[in-house]
Amino acid sequence: MIRITYQYRTYFLYSSESVLDCLKRNGVSVPNACRGGGCQSCLMRAVTGDVPPRSQGGIRNELQDQNYFLACVCVPENDLEIALPDQSVLKRTVAEVVGKEKLTSNVMRLTLQRWMPFQYKPGQNVNLYRGFKLVRSYAIAGPAEQNDTIEIHVRRIKDGSMSNWIHDELNVGDTVELGEPFGECHYEETELDRNLLLVGTGAGLATLYGVVHDAIARKHSGLIHLFHGVRSKEDLYLVEELNELAAGNGNVNYTPCVSGNAAGEGLTAGRASVVALEQVGDLSGWSVYLSGHPDMVSEMGLLLKTMDHGPEKVRFESFFRGSNQIETAL
Repeated sequence: MIRITYQYRTYFLYSSESVLDCLKRNGVSVPNACRGGGCQSCLMRAVTGDVPPRSQGGIRNELQDQNYFLACVCVPENDLEIALPDQSVLKRTVAEVVGKEKLTSNVMRLTLQRWMPFQYKPGQNVNLYRGFKLVRSYAIAGPAEQNDTIEIHVRRIKDGSMSNWIHDELNVGDTVELGEPFGECHYEETELDRNLLLVGTGAGLATLYGVVHDAIARKHSGLIHLFHGVRSKEDLYLVEELNELAAGNGNVNYTPCVSGNAAGEGLTAGRASVVALEQVGDLSGWSVYLSGHPDMVSEMGLLLKTMDHGPEKVRFESFFRGSNQIETAL
């Protein structure tokens, strides 16, 4: 059996078990969030032994050279001695809470003022830390980078340690730590004249909200169709703002969808993914962005692969256990 040595103790891995699952099974607490190789919160270093290439996906080259890996997707083929990362490589920055607004009964808009500037693209993700071991990943929403503030949308998760703390205890004036922005679900200037289809559910709107604002700021000339889906109309948010955005930009269309009960005036009944494909149809040459519930993201992503007139490119992000799980483009 393969052995993992961590903090002078040795653990044995089950067949096909990841390093993170082995540690958790043995009661060892280490930072983690998405458990899908996206958020990089479970970054660790192999002191001895080799790690599989897949476990280094998305990690900066200089960290790969130092044997850093993602514990959640690392299924080693040999014994490893591992350690937590040096604090110097995490590139955390302090941010102050300067705004806190309830968008729905369970979604909070948090505005953070960064003490140190960092480069990011709206729609990317950032890890938010509470202490050292509690970390969650959130999409950077809001307009393109204009100042030192960023906006995130936090959905309250039942029994969620981070989300409940943010909703109930974190106050304006408090400080938090942020990690380095990451992720590929963001607008690219190479798409300036390409039509864009954006489909999101729940708080997955945050990613698409960032993409839309960035596209408009960069003078996007193609069509932009945004579909946001929820089960109940009470779960919709930023409807007025997005309607105004569409009214002020002739190439932007916004469709709020309700699947679980009566949609109501100005809303569309049905699942956002279904409504989007019915309304748009031929996606030849389009770019598609998907964000939100993993079932929607997976199902629509697979469907797009089989279309005769499918899109040029698909970027997608799914939410897992209250955190963002970044997937690679199709």
